Amino acid sequence: IRRNTIQNPYYQNQWALHNTGQYYSDTTNFLYDINIIPAWEITKGDSSITIALLDEGAKHEHEDLQNNLLQGKDVFGNKPDGSAASNSTHGTRCAGIIVAVDNALGIVGVAPKSKLFSIRIGSVYETSVTSCVEAFCYLLDSTDIGIANLSFAWPDEDQALTNAIDRYVKNARNGLGGVVVCSAGNYNCEVLFPASGCNDNVISVGACIPNGERKKPFQCDGIDWGSCYGNKLDVMAPGIAIYTTNSDNNNPYTLFGGTSAACPHVAGIAALILS
Repeated sequence: IRRNTIQNPYYQNQWALHNTGQYYSDTTNFLYDINIIPAWEITKGDSSITIALLDEGAKHEHEDLQNNLLQGKDVFGNKPDGSAASNSTHGTRCAGIIVAVDNALGIVGVAPKSKLFSIRIGSVYETSVTSCVEAFCYLLDSTDIGIANLSFAWPDEDQALTNAIDRYVKNARNGLGGVVVCSAGNYNCEVLFPASGCNDNVISVGACIPNGERKKPFQCDGIDWGSCYGNKLDVMAPGIAIYTTNSDNNNPYTLFGGTSAACPHVAGIAALILS
């Protein structure tokens, strides 16, 4: 697959997939990416592989998402299909990174032939631990959702959520097991929960910049946040200036950053591996 055969018009902005120096003009040291093209020669995903997105909901009618978003679930409020509230953008941005359709319209996701199941666990103002536990109980009863993306982090550990994640990882898909991918956190400190806990049953994802280094405060994008680090960190993925889908009708695509943006890249890769 050659880069110029990919028809999505905004693919050229997705440095995380194929870095040609779009974001940083230093093409000597700033050319790190996830090297997706060789993987796509093997698979772009499979419709039988479903990723659960535990977040604020995703915009089901987005042109780049609607064909890959399944009927979701709301365990927090009153959006029964797992869609996003009008003021919520976070989940839609994560969803695009994972499964944006390869449809020649906008961007393309890491696993564009897989499906995504949105579970709304909170709002733009609040994410509930109780809702997370309920979501994992629901996932445990599902037979076909093998990956869960958690693009959030808290300072305090919660044993009920740890137990729920452990059960899912060991018993999901009728005993085959599940994969849980978690953001490390954006507070320039040791990895936060749930990425820090859960008995090592999660993949903890930090954010890097286009030269492969950990994102530090004010580095590269000039914004005061740093990717969490430490011995609980498993892997790094691109986490600044990530071009993705957006809930705003006037701005259906946008730049997104943080370990929240890094985490979905790894969830997409997990979908390719399971495919």
